Amino acid sequence: MILHKNEAEAYKMAHAIFSDFQARNIEAVLQEKTDLQLLPDYTLLVVLGGDGTILECAHSLAGNDIPLLGINFGKVGFLSSIEPDDWPSVLEKLIRQNYTLDKRMMLDVEIIRNGQAFHLGKALNDAVIRSQVLHIITLKLSINGSPYAIYRADGVVCATPTGSTAYSYSAGGPVLVPDLEAVAVTPVCPQLSCSRALIVAADTKLELTVDSEYGAGIALDGKKEMDLINGDQIIIGKSSQTISFVRINTTPIMKRIRYCRSRIS
Repeated sequence: MILHKNEAEAYKMAHAIFSDFQARNIEAVLQEKTDLQLLPDYTLLVVLGGDGTILECAHSLAGNDIPLLGINFGKVGFLSSIEPDDWPSVLEKLIRQNYTLDKRMMLDVEIIRNGQAFHLGKALNDAVIRSQVLHIITLKLSINGSPYAIYRADGVVCATPTGSTAYSYSAGGPVLVPDLEAVAVTPVCPQLSCSRALIVAADTKLELTVDSEYGAGIALDGKKEMDLINGDQIIIGKSSQTISFVRINTTPIMKRIRYCRSRIS
């Protein structure tokens, strides 16, 4: 399936890719990014767009075996596998199955409110708890049931290795290589300089409790999911589901960061 963002260049290339597949007797479906409906017999999802488009589409792949090939039509392109100019050589590699699959971990997020627990959703990049007003909030962090830290900050980012180059990185968090089984916990503008980022094993149970009368909210992968109230507990852990990205060229993450910096500078 070929899916593209609503942009002239992406539209043009999507149709060119569609023609390339047809010329090789490979069945393909072409779709502009709207409601993504994947069928079990799809073998590949090709997404033409930026990180936001790819991230949105990736959620549709959770829990199935359809890999994603991202072609960068954005400014950064951390989630992209290739650039548009790479396509002619990539097509042949796809046909010969000369590629690898990167399985990316996801996070499961649960909310406990007034003793009632419910599943909020999954995140490929991050779960972000932030103040909704121009005031810091207090978040109490427990690790595997043991109190660890109290953050007085604008918020806290809990990021997977995939998301470590996104908001967490902007907030001063560490870069984690994609195949690392870990989670980065990064406070956003903490009041005390001793509040540093933390890396924990992927199977760690993180619990953040809201202890603030100021408005707070939680977002998964950049989408606002719900408002939080004082006393809410956010439980974050590793999901049993993964998402597979097609990797044609194994570019080291630090080289990718340098490249992305040059694109936006």
